[in-house]
Amino acid sequence: MQTNILTITLNPAVDFATSAPRVYPEHKLRCTDPSIDPGGGGINVARAVQMLGGHATALIAIGGATGAQLLQLLALEGVPTVAFQGPGETRLSFSVTDQADNQQYRFVLPGDPWGEEDVARGLRSIDQAAADNTLVVLSGSQPPGVAKEFPSILAAHIKGRNAQIIVDTSGPALFQLAREPHETIFALRMDGPEAEELAGRSLPTREDSAEFARTLVERGVAKNVIVARGADGSVLSSADGAWHAVGPRIEVVSKVGAGDSFVGAFALALARGEPVADCLKVGVVAETFERLAAEALDALPAPFDRAAQAVIVQVVDWPPDEMLRAMGMHDPLELTGLYEGIPLTEKSSFDQPLTPDMIWLFREPILAEWRDRGNEELGDLVRHVLVHELAHHFGWSDDDIALIDRWWE
Repeated sequence: MQTNILTITLNPAVDFATSAPRVYPEHKLRCTDPSIDPGGGGINVARAVQMLGGHATALIAIGGATGAQLLQLLALEGVPTVAFQGPGETRLSFSVTDQADNQQYRFVLPGDPWGEEDVARGLRSIDQAAADNTLVVLSGSQPPGVAKEFPSILAAHIKGRNAQIIVDTSGPALFQLAREPHETIFALRMDGPEAEELAGRSLPTREDSAEFARTLVERGVAKNVIVARGADGSVLSSADGAWHAVGPRIEVVSKVGAGDSFVGAFALALARGEPVADCLKVGVVAETFERLAAEALDALPAPFDRAAQAVIVQVVDWPPDEMLRAMGMHDPLELTGLYEGIPLTEKSSFDQPLTPDMIWLFREPILAEWRDRGNEELGDLVRHVLVHELAHHFGWSDDDIALIDRWWE
């Protein structure tokens, strides 16, 4: 039986992303139509779990019209939510990409400050949503006014419920968390620079990161400590040993969302009862595929880049048995991707879609084909599969596909 997953986002946002021919001061910038997405660490973890074929409930603080928009966006993606009233209006964040040099400018608003009553309301909401044996994930920034002790308070708050916590935090909250032991924190994740700041020294090798993580485990800060080392993967230390996992080498264009994908995949594997070393591997591979799929979408030429944002991309290990039966297939390695939806060429303005258009990417068959080819970049193969499935959505011909994805060159 799978453990329930509850993600907590105290400072969510509605994310707007757009682009302009050039970004420079003192001029009106004529931007493209924005893509609008739900944002916030815990929300992104719940979305990642959903994309991996699992189920997680996102507990979020909301306020005003922006909060209502956030709930609507999550409902369209099929992510279950539990909302409680936060102070003021849910914040916005927005990014603008300069089309001339592909540089992205990100603007993140702080959100309204919290008072003691808001924190107490949040803890009561967590009490109501977190049943026994729940896996709680705390991820993302803390709103102004929330004490740096909140992760420690939360860890103590759920003690005795047979619940466990995964914490992905940084800054003062991370430093505070590392000062004392916590029985209920199953895993604490941090990036390499955050680990070095906490350690007070550089951690140039995997062994250095693993050794520092081990000292935190020995002090009882968490049962497992994970240090993300960028392109060098992640290391995990526990009382039983240390492990390292690294994904296929890729060119890193953007790190946005990769950590949330790792945490989502790690949490889902843990909830399914996988050993912690396997959870680490699953998290690293999911992080890699999330980045590759996002970069493939971003690389589409206009106007398809914006139109493709309306299609949900799901990345799972294998195609479900019922899907294979419906297609008359027996070998799951033969299916690397699938489009489910109504092509734009067949849609009518009178259609009321019951589910969003969706593209499935199947990780293990893609990896198997990548290994068999031997001379192709994994990112190129992911892009090829994604473009092929998008062709069904847009109604592209083979010639249209060739203009966008000359994967054979």
